[in-house]
Amino acid sequence: MKSRMLRKVLGYFLFVLLLFALVVGLIFFRLGQRSITAATLTMAEHRAESIAASLTAVLYHDAFTDFVPAVKTEPERRGQEPDPDHGHGTSGGPTGQSGRGYQNQKAAGQGHRIILWMNELLSTDINLVVGSDGAVLPLHVETIALDSLTTAERDIADRALQGETASLAAEKGGSRDLYILTATPLYDAEERIVAALLLREDAGISYALVAEAQRLLAIAIGIAAVLVTILALFMTQRLLRPLRRIQKVTRELSDGRYEVRTEITQSDELGALAEDVDALALRLAEARRESLYLNELREDFISSMSHELKTPVTVMKSSLEALQQGLVAEAGRQGYYDVLYQEINLLERLIQDLTDLNVLRNEKYPLQQEELNVMDVLRDAIRSQRLIARDRSVVLEDRSAGEALYIQGDYARIRQMFVIVLNNAIKYSATGGRVTIEHDQAAGTLTITNEGKEIAADSLPRIFEPFYRDKNSREKGVGLGLSIARTIADRHGIDIQVNSGGGLTSFAFRFQTQ
Repeated sequence: MKSRMLRKVLGYFLFVLLLFALVVGLIFFRLGQRSITAATLTMAEHRAESIAASLTAVLYHDAFTDFVPAVKTEPERRGQEPDPDHGHGTSGGPTGQSGRGYQNQKAAGQGHRIILWMNELLSTDINLVVGSDGAVLPLHVETIALDSLTTAERDIADRALQGETASLAAEKGGSRDLYILTATPLYDAEERIVAALLLREDAGISYALVAEAQRLLAIAIGIAAVLVTILALFMTQRLLRPLRRIQKVTRELSDGRYEVRTEITQSDELGALAEDVDALALRLAEARRESLYLNELREDFISSMSHELKTPVTVMKSSLEALQQGLVAEAGRQGYYDVLYQEINLLERLIQDLTDLNVLRNEKYPLQQEELNVMDVLRDAIRSQRLIARDRSVVLEDRSAGEALYIQGDYARIRQMFVIVLNNAIKYSATGGRVTIEHDQAAGTLTITNEGKEIAADSLPRIFEPFYRDKNSREKGVGLGLSIARTIADRHGIDIQVNSGGGLTSFAFRFQTQ
């Protein structure tokens, strides 16, 4: 038996069985012994009362015991009528004969023989106990004086002489063997108590039943132990089968094979554990894919950053070299200064975006909380983007003029969120296109929609990820703007939904109004 759990479960089963058998055996023994003793005493009392009734009938009521057949007279043998005076002490028969020719004689010792016969028949020891009056019973029945008995016998016989039937279980002198002692009143023809019938019986048979019951109980416990062992082995194997499967799966998960599953369907704790392990495997697989994706993003980020940094640095270096070496005429130097300024602004924006994203993702970084009108913040952002829209020939149409939407938030960060989304909408709008701003006051939703190239379906769920850029896009950037906008929205409890189709792309902001 290699499984330690199997040994434990089997041990628990056997321990519970033995404990149960011990408790049941003790209860059975005590209750069974009491029940058998009580039943034996009750039967002994009934038997004693029946014997007493029979002796009363024999001693005082049975005519066949009191009389024996007499010898017929000579006239009777001849078929003559008997002498009318016969039976009155005259010749022809003994004194005291009846007029019918029967001898009225007691059978000497006949009562004693009846008692002996009952003892042989019932395997008992019948004694007739008389009190201090020393009553004499018919048929020369032997009696025992009350004072000659033992204490227990004297007490129970005395109760019988008082008219009570009683019994008890007592030990034989000098041994642990038990016997039943019963006493009941013996009545005469006038229903007067003349003696106590004292009945002694061996209780070995009754207690042999208890011993036999104990033996049968021990055999039953042994059989039950064998059955429980077989059942425990069967049930434990069924219990261990899913556990071993779960153990195997967890080992494979630790080895990096996240595609494995337990394939266990049970409506119990093991089934729940298997579901958790499968869920863990699924999450680990997702985490690995996410890790691979993040590694890819990191590589793309490094590549993009290298490209974004290399371009302005190269331009700046070449411009400075030309200026330093005096290769640029006085009239053309301003153009070089303008290029240097633009490239420095690009580097500054990149650094600022990285800083903003890092700061906003830190939950410990506090945001200012003040009551503000979102529409005022939006109009401020629109004003900052009108020049860029005009340069790209894009129309900014604000249809929310005059409306109000009050929330608690950080003015500068919410303005930054709108600027990023508006700039993104202008950047990806077609030349001569339109960017529309609408407000649904009933729903508390503000929508910014641009006309132009749609966002690809596979890119739509990922546009808010840091460093993500659509590979088909020709616009410059490192993919941090929308990630910053989403982080600002999350910090203010603002929900952003993006839809793209039919030549339109819309960003819907749902605010938690006061």
